[in-house]
Amino acid sequence: MADNPNSLRQVRFNKFTHRGEQEELPHEWVFLILNQPQEISRIEERIYEELRKSTPYMDGIACSDPTIFDHENAVRRKTENLHARYLNFRSQAREILSFSNIYNSRKFYEDRNLKRFTDVEFDAYIASFQRKNGIYVPKD
Repeated sequence: MADNPNSLRQVRFNKFTHRGEQEELPHEWVFLILNQPQEISRIEERIYEELRKSTPYMDGIACSDPTIFDHENAVRRKTENLHARYLNFRSQAREILSFSNIYNSRKFYEDRNLKRFTDVEFDAYIASFQRKNGIYVPKD
């Protein structure tokens, strides 16, 4: 995939490890996907598949039900209209073996500011992202 340097399409992630003897799902994953809606769904599927590969001793991947927030029109510019999806879940998978299998782009970032958000906190994160990238979003 050829990257358009002006495009804001990207995947951001962060991971936290909760230490404790009784932790069945010790790794907490947080993802932010900025893309077209149909591509967001494909990327999400590839995230789960890649995490499944990192736990080969399991038939499936044990993970908690994800918290999902969607933000329509997170990026609205003449050249692109992107949506955002926030995923947060806990898993036994401790690593991603191949980032390029999820999103074959240089725009796959580790973001230490991503964490477990409420829907209001997620909206504030998106607003901050929009300001940092000079994206004007008219108030409804």
